[in-house]
Order: sequence, then C-alpha cells, then structure tokens
Amino acid sequence: MKRSGDMIKASSDEREIRALVPYRESPPSSFPANDDPDFDDEQVLGLRDYWGMVCQRLWLVLTITFLTTALALVYVARQVDVYEAEARIQVNLENNAALGSSKNGSVVINNPGDDPSYFNTQLLLLKSPAFLRRVAKTLDMEPAPNAFVWDSSRRESAWSNIMRMAGLAGDRSQSEGVANKPLRVRSIAPLSADGDMAEAERLAKHVSAIRNGLDVKLTETSRLININFSHSDPNSAARAANVVADTFVQANWERRAASTSSTSDFLQKRIAELQSKIGENERRLIEYARDHQIFPLDSGRDIESDRLAALDRGLLEAENLRKAAEAEYQGALAPGAAAAIVEGNNNAQLSAIDARLADARQRRAVMLLEVGENWPEVKELNKQISDLEDQLKQTSERAIGVVLTNLETRYRQSLAREQSLRKAFEQQHNSAMTQNAAAIDYRMIQQETTTYRGLLDSLLQRSKENEIVLAATPNNVQVTDYATLPAVPVGPKRARLVALAFAFSLAFAVGLVVLLGSLEDSVSVDSVDKVERMFGLSALAVIPIASRRRRQLREVLKLKSHGGPGLLLGEQTPTPNPEPGKKSPKKSVRNARGHVGLLIYEEGSSSLSESYKKLRTLVMHSNGNSAPATLLVTSSLPGEGKTTVVINTGFVISQTGAKVLLIDGDLRHPTIHEVLGIENAQGLSTILSGDVTEAEILSMIEQYDGSNLYVLPAGPATDNAAELLASESMRRLVHTLRSTFSHIIIDSPPISFFTDAVLISSLVDGVLMIVRGPKSPRQVARYSVQSLDGVGAPILGVVLNAVNVRSNDYSYYRNYYR
Repeated sequence: MKRSGDMIKASSDEREIRALVPYRESPPSSFPANDDPDFDDEQVLGLRDYWGMVCQRLWLVLTITFLTTALALVYVARQVDVYEAEARIQVNLENNAALGSSKNGSVVINNPGDDPSYFNTQLLLLKSPAFLRRVAKTLDMEPAPNAFVWDSSRRESAWSNIMRMAGLAGDRSQSEGVANKPLRVRSIAPLSADGDMAEAERLAKHVSAIRNGLDVKLTETSRLININFSHSDPNSAARAANVVADTFVQANWERRAASTSSTSDFLQKRIAELQSKIGENERRLIEYARDHQIFPLDSGRDIESDRLAALDRGLLEAENLRKAAEAEYQGALAPGAAAAIVEGNNNAQLSAIDARLADARQRRAVMLLEVGENWPEVKELNKQISDLEDQLKQTSERAIGVVLTNLETRYRQSLAREQSLRKAFEQQHNSAMTQNAAAIDYRMIQQETTTYRGLLDSLLQRSKENEIVLAATPNNVQVTDYATLPAVPVGPKRARLVALAFAFSLAFAVGLVVLLGSLEDSVSVDSVDKVERMFGLSALAVIPIASRRRRQLREVLKLKSHGGPGLLLGEQTPTPNPEPGKKSPKKSVRNARGHVGLLIYEEGSSSLSESYKKLRTLVMHSNGNSAPATLLVTSSLPGEGKTTVVINTGFVISQTGAKVLLIDGDLRHPTIHEVLGIENAQGLSTILSGDVTEAEILSMIEQYDGSNLYVLPAGPATDNAAELLASESMRRLVHTLRSTFSHIIIDSPPISFFTDAVLISSLVDGVLMIVRGPKSPRQVARYSVQSLDGVGAPILGVVLNAVNVRSNDYSYYRNYYR
C-alpha cells in the first residue's frame, strides 16, 4: 500500500515551518546522564525571564511596596522635629611648671604632648556620669520661663508633617517667644560630694536625657572639641550645649588648681623616700657580700653555664631523634602501613613467592580455557596456588614483624637516651641555679640602687626649678564659640527615609517574586529551551492551552443536530462505501462528555489546529523522506493530554488523504472510546487474548464519521496488560495493520506508572513524548525519557502541551497566532 510519505507533498508553508523549527533527523543515541558535563539541568535566566516573573506577580510587588512605604510615611510623620545646637571649646596642652619636664629632658612626670589618649580622655570626661550630674544640676536650677524643657515630646500633627514633606506647607517658626530668652546660665552648680547616692538617683533621669542628646567630637588635626546637643526645643538645645561647655571649663580649672597646690609636697615626699631607700640598699650590699663571700662577678667565663648550654643542645637533639623514631613507629602501627614499608623495601623472598604465585595463576587460567575445573592438573595447580598464598602470607607477616620490632627498638633507645640527658640537664641546672643565686641577688640590689640614684638626681633638679610656683594656674580649656538658637530642624530626614523605604521594599518585593518564580520554574518543565536542554530532544510543537472551547463545542453540536455543517472543520464529508469486513460508519453525534481541545469539533483555522499541522509536518519528515508508519504517543503522568494529542494528530494526518488508525493501547484505563463515543465491547485486548482472523480484526475497527480516521478501541479491561502488549500477537497485529493503513498511532498508559509504553516502543517507528508545562515534574519526565532511551526507543521529540502562550516564553507564538 502506498505510504503517506509518497502521498503528502510538503507545501511551501510546511517547508518554512521545517526551516524555522529545528528537529532531529534521528533519535539521540544516548540520554545525557547527571554527571555529563554537557548536561544542563538548570535554567539560565535572563532579564526577560526576570521581567516576566515580576509581571506575573505585579500585584504582590505593588502591595508590598505600597504598604511598606505607607507605614514608613506614617512612622516618620509621627516623629518629632529635632534641633541641634553646637558649642566649641579649645583644649590646649597642660604646661604646668610644677609638673613639666626638666631642662635637660631627663624625666617627664606629666606632659600629654600630642598623645591622642589625652584628648580621648577629655571626650570621655565630657560624657562621664559625675560631670553630667553637675550639668543636670546647673540646668535644673534655672527658674521658669528659662527652665530647661526635660520633656521632649513636643510635636506637631502627622498630617502637618506630611504636608511640609510635600512642600504644601512652610516650616514652622521657632523664634517666636524665645528670641529674648538667655542661652547661658548665670552660675555653675558645685561639684557633688562623692558617694551621694540620693542625689545620683534623683538626677538619674535627667542624666539619661542629657546623655541621649549630647554628642562630642574632636575636630581632626586640631585641638577643638565640638559639643552638639539635640532636642525637640531649640532653646533647650542651645542652653544645654552652652552649659556643657561652661561646666567643663570650670571643672578643668578646679582640677588644675588642686593639682598645682600639691605638687611641691609630692616632690619633697618623694625625695625623702628615695634617699632612705638608697641608704638601706647600700647597707644590704655590704652585708650580703660578707655573708655569701661574693667576689667580683665580671672575671670572665662561666663554666657552669657552659656545661648547662652543652647539655641543653644534646637534650634538644635527643628529643628530636626520639620524636622522629616515635612517629615512624606509630605510623607503622597504622593498618597497612607496615605492609607498605615491607613492599617498599623490595623484599627478595616476597618478590620470588609473588612471582611464583602469579605464574601458577596464569597457568591455571590457561588450563581452564582448555579443560574443566575438575581436571587433575588443575586441582594440583589449585593446591600449589593455595600453598603459595599461605607461604606469601606467612613471609609477609614475618617481614612486618621484623619491621615493627626494629622500629620499636629504635624508638625505645631514643627514649632512653633522651631521659638520661634530661636527668643530667636537670641536675646541672639545679647546681648552676644554686651557685648563681647569690650573684644574681647581689646584681639586683646593685641595679635597684643605681635606679634610685638616677631618680633622686632628677627630683632634686626638679625641686630646685619649682621652688617658686605661680600663684595663679592658667586654664588650658576655654570656650571658643557658644551655641546659638538653631533655626531649622536637623531631623528626622523624612523624605530620605520614605525614599529608602520605597527603594528597599521595591527591591525586596522584586527579589521575593523572583525567588518564588525561580522555585516554581525549578520544579516544572514549561519552556522550549528547558525541554531541549533537559532531555537533549527537540520540542516538535507547542500546543496552546485550550480555552473557551466548551461554548464552541455546544454551538457546533447544535448546528449538527439541526442539519448544519459537519464537524470536520466545517466540511460535509461524504460517507464512503464500507469496505469488506468493515462496519458502516456511525453518524451519531459523538463526545457526550464535551471534551475540550479536539480538532474534530473545530470549525475553521485556529492556533490549536496550526500547532498540530506543524507537528504533522515535523513528524512526517522526521526520518527524511520516509514518514513513520507507526507512532507511539505517551507521557510521564496521567492528565498530560496524550489521548487528545493522539486524536488530533491522527485527525490532521487523515486530512492529507492518508488512512490513519488510532489504537487505544491503554488496556488499564482506556479513554479514546469515551471521547469519540464508540463502543468498547471488543478491541485490542480481545485480539491479543484470543485467536482471531484478520477479517475479525478489521471488523473490530470503526471508521469515524466516514473520514480517513479509524479507531481500534482497547476492549475490555484486563489485569495482564503488560504481558499482552509484550506478546508476539501484538507484534503480528502491528505488522498486519501496517499493510492496511498508512499510519498507525498508538495511545499508551503513563510511563511512570506502567511499563506498557516501554514495551510498545519497540514495535513502532517513532515515539512522541507529551510534556505538560505546569504539570510535569522534571525528575519524573526525565526518568520517563531515560526509560524509553534505555530500550532504544526511536524518540522523535517532545510535544509541549497545554502551554499558556500569554507568558513571556511564548510571546512569539502569541503574537504570531494573534
């Protein structure tokens, strides 16, 4: 019979489709394994993919961004305005004549110089609790209306702040009622007595408020300290900054005056102490030399020290030898280490036995090829091999024992030598320490006396220089700039905070939707690129998802019931005469279930029909000029649309004039007869389980509505479907039907549940793998392809079914079909 490859002439449109969409000339020889470096299981996402993820969940991005920005706006609008006042003080070096350095520079008692720690100390003093309590007392002494505002909760309404942020309201004036208020206090409060806990507890709240608003910074490359104070009331901010500056100047002057008055007393007391210590040390030296019979210690070589040094070097060498021997011995005790040492030593006896054993094994292998295992010479060789193996094992054990014994002996000898040297070293060390103790103590006393003499000379010189102390001690801290009334608030930065909240919320929302999109994209197969990269197979066609089909189906059925146009794309096909052995074609209205997505109920052209026509073109040219006569359509999981693809593919091929037979190979859960509305009393299971003639086989095949589409239903369900499909009867049936029909398309159960499809794949010329984008997990789909590839199935490619062409991955298809 003439095949469809000779009947179908590729039109110019089909040749164009074939040029645009690549396909394989033959199925791949092997499926890429997980460890194949060319295998790419991960999707490479581009900007377009990320943009599609964002557009898919745009409502989530807008919601998160809007809510976060709105909450940030409400939060910053409720915050009070903060004003900052700044005062500045200058801290010079402490040049107290009583505490300065001598003219010859031999001793420096208290000179900070340019030490950064001195200025860091001043910064810490400005924020110390005792100093802040004094500042709080000073501020608390002022009567109203000049009193400091301790409550900083003064605020405007949130709405007025929002209006000012938007530029719809001017800044409020803070100068009303405060222009005439003094920004400095009249007097500084006295320093609190040490240990006054009651006052400390009373001022604790005020101290905390001042610490929170106070900020002190040292200006770089200068001696200026900036005192900044932040407060919701501008007048209170300026007064607090000035009080901190004045109080610190006063406290520094008091400290320096107290230190100046006690300098002379300190020097005199220290000179008397040094003179007393020097006299006492001189008496100790005389008595110690007489009692211990000490002679001058700078005579030359020290014999005891030389002997101690020699023993120390010997002990270090013995310790290193012992560690090396111990490491070798411990390493040899490890499993297999001693055997490796023996093997590395090239033991001649072991090598000879090993060579004899290898020769015996080789001769035994040669004889086994010529005679059986029970041959006497083979048994003799087996006995020789066993004896040689025992001899090799015993010799190896003896060699290992010798190696371990040698290493242990070497280790113990090294250990004994080390212990002997250590004992001699300790004895010599004790002897040297006993003999040199007296000399060491004598030198320490001499050194101490010399140090005391140097200090005494320096203090005597300092005392002469400081006999006259200035009556007034100059203050090295002074105020250079007092704080003025701040005109505008410094915070909060409402517009900046809202902008940051908007930016961060937008970035978070975009990152969240990208993450969600990546997680969804990582578990499903939903794009042509991913299918080709995952399976190494071409995506032959992209079948769009069938939507709004039920309304169209009802309209077509209504027209049919009123004698309107036929169901086959609006054409009234004449009913041919039945062939011998065939039933008359049925004319009843089919598909009582209203199946969605079938071309037999389509009228006119659509994106769905064009997709199947492209699939038809690629399948017909998949093997060059010879179209596959038998085709298997399968999938990984139920519900992926393989039955629909079987019917539609058979239908579009039958439109070319070729006779197409659809075989329902799903003997467990047949569905073709339900979709097309035909009887299922007899079918494939009846043919395979019984002895039927070719005429009886043809009688079970029904012609659909007088077209070139024929159907062989599955027949009654059976429990031994796999056995029937793998039988010789199935192979003979396919061979018999090939002579009658141009193309045979077989429907099969899902591969992940049953092995039926794998069995049928060996009987057909090509296999189509149906993958439903949002439904097919990649691991299951890949397992299915691997199962087919493992038996050498001729996989033509993958059909992406039920694809949403509105997504970014299929914008080309969407625009083209539109």
